[in-house]
Amino acid sequence: MISFRMALKKYLENTLHQHGFSIEPKTDSVSWVYSKLFNDKVKQFVSFQKSNHMYQAFKVELYTSINIFDKRQISSFTRRMDHWWYYSDEASLSGIFSEIEELLVIYGFSWLEIKSTPDLTPDISINKQLMIDPYHRMRAFEQEYGFKLEQMDDFKEIENFLIIKKKEKNDAPDWEMLLNASAFVGEWLCNKYQGEWVWNDDYDTPAIRTSRGKMCNVLMRVTRYWSKPQLPEYSLDNMLKCF
Repeated sequence: MISFRMALKKYLENTLHQHGFSIEPKTDSVSWVYSKLFNDKVKQFVSFQKSNHMYQAFKVELYTSINIFDKRQISSFTRRMDHWWYYSDEASLSGIFSEIEELLVIYGFSWLEIKSTPDLTPDISINKQLMIDPYHRMRAFEQEYGFKLEQMDDFKEIENFLIIKKKEKNDAPDWEMLLNASAFVGEWLCNKYQGEWVWNDDYDTPAIRTSRGKMCNVLMRVTRYWSKPQLPEYSLDNMLKCF
C-alpha cells in the first residue's frame, strides 16, 4: 500500500505546483499543507489532514492568512454530507484525489482568490450610527429606492440591488446606503421573527435578537455580502438560518 504522502505527491502535487502552491514545512505527522503567496500580501493554504481516530480517512481544508480560522472544506463544493474522505487502497485514493483535483480547479482556487481580499468591515462608529434610529433609516431606504417591507418574501431583491449599487460605485462602499439597507433588512427580521434591535457586545455591532434569544448581526452580514456577493455562504438569505 502506497503511503498517503507518496500518493498525494503522485496524483495531486503537480496540479498544486501548476497553480503556484508549494508544500510548507511539516508541523505534525498527520497533515500536509500547501501554500501560495497571493499579490505579495496574503497566503493561501490547501491543507490535507489525516484523521487521528478514523482509519484511512482525511479531510481537505482551504483558508487564507487573513483569517486562518475561516476555513472551507473542499467537500462543501459537493453534495457530500461528510467532510471526511475514506480510502481503502491506492486505487480508491487515486480516484479521490482525481475528484479533489477537479474541485480545486473548478471551485477551490477561485474561492481562495476571492477570500484573499478582506471583507468590508464597518468600524464601531458606523455600527453605532445604525442603532440611533433604525426605523427611520428603514423608511428612508423605502422612499429612496422603492422597496416595501410588507412586500418582501426573502432577500433576493435586496441582493440584486446591492450588486447593482456595488458596480455603480466601483466597489467603493456607500455607507449611508448600506446603513439604510441594513436597517431595512433588520426591520424585516423584527417583523417576521418578533425581534428587537440590540447591541452585540461580542462583536461591537448592531444585531436583531428574537424572543427566543437567537441573534443575527445584520450590518455585518450586509457589508460582508457587499464585499463578496459571489460567495453563496455570504447570501443574505443565510440570515434566516439564524432563527
